Amino acid sequence: MRIRYYRIFEVRVLHEYYLLNADNLSFFNLTKQKRDEILEERLLKNQYRLQEDIIIEPTEECQRLLKNYQLRFIATATGFVVVSGGKPGESANRVKPNIEIDPNVKLDFILDVKNPYFKNYTSLPLQGQLPQNYYFTNAANAVADASAAFQSLSQPVATLQTDKSYEPGDLVQFGSGLREATIDAGGQTVWEPVKSSGFCNESDRILLPKVFTYPLATAPPTLRVELSLQTRNGVELKKITGKSEKPITAVRADFAAVDPGKPIPDGLYNLNITTNNGTAQHLVYLSDAYRRKAVGLIQLNLGQPAPQAQILDNGLMQQPHPVFEIRFRSRSTFWRYLPLFFGKKLKPETQLESFFRAAGNGLVTVRSHRLTFLPTVEDSDGKIGELPQPTPAALRRLSDDPRWYSDVSVVQVKDKIKIE
Repeated sequence: MRIRYYRIFEVRVLHEYYLLNADNLSFFNLTKQKRDEILEERLLKNQYRLQEDIIIEPTEECQRLLKNYQLRFIATATGFVVVSGGKPGESANRVKPNIEIDPNVKLDFILDVKNPYFKNYTSLPLQGQLPQNYYFTNAANAVADASAAFQSLSQPVATLQTDKSYEPGDLVQFGSGLREATIDAGGQTVWEPVKSSGFCNESDRILLPKVFTYPLATAPPTLRVELSLQTRNGVELKKITGKSEKPITAVRADFAAVDPGKPIPDGLYNLNITTNNGTAQHLVYLSDAYRRKAVGLIQLNLGQPAPQAQILDNGLMQQPHPVFEIRFRSRSTFWRYLPLFFGKKLKPETQLESFFRAAGNGLVTVRSHRLTFLPTVEDSDGKIGELPQPTPAALRRLSDDPRWYSDVSVVQVKDKIKIE
């Protein structure tokens, strides 16, 4: 007997590194037709290679659920789809799955990294206070694309906090628009407008294991600490305390169980930290599926009722199927051109003097540029043309300098950079 399969949902992982064009317009600002054209062209020319950098796979529990409901996970060049055998229903755009699916089912997938330089070219923090990963989900408050054709799995970006320090690449909600923290040539933070939305951001970075180490401030020293895990309604589940006459540098947070034999289930919780230096509050998602070196967890709630995030409609599959996106920004860095041979010095050609500033024997771009797989560098008037581009491996920071640099060693570049 032949079984006809239908797509229940699709997840696409889209990265600016492989999608930016020479005009530097964000892929996510384009119409659905133009986006489809660009993505298809990049795939045909083997210019969208994110599948070589990441891997997505169902968790053990997800594999069990897929098997129980006779669903299939299929990896694609841009992410994955989940399909089910089914029969057309009474409505032309609804399909009944062969096996009725519990609307409370949540499918979890691990987004892991194969390319060790993935974070180098991705606008994500390289370190943080907690060992947090990203939690992507079709929650009701996820960001809808303006076209309503695609649904982002990222949470809304948090508003600007004047008492918080920000890294280059951080996104904030600033008034009615989205802005990104950049560093100018003088080392000052500048908030540049961002036209697109739905990007992976710090509001998504809430995934934690159930046992982890929480580092504490050393100046002033921490002498007393209290960690309180609470439900979203504020009911305390477990409290961990510590007190010492000597500075406490870290505390072990064990939230695997409330008591022996009473495990804490995966889910969203409030984590309140109180020390002699003050208090901090975190929204966290604790999960047994956490992997330290992974990017994060993708969770799809098949019974999500919100229209823009819905997968099953009263137990029926929607046709066309819903498509969800995880959107990554490309890291913006200052490009530093260095002479390949010792004792030589680089100088820009006359028409590029305003594009570079001198830095020792090399040159540094006056403003930062996004790392891209294809050449994109142009000035605001589009007169620069292509320059040798840095690889993701060349990312570095200089001492006492908040800017990210990408190094390129050159002999000279015809009509652009000369050597003396």
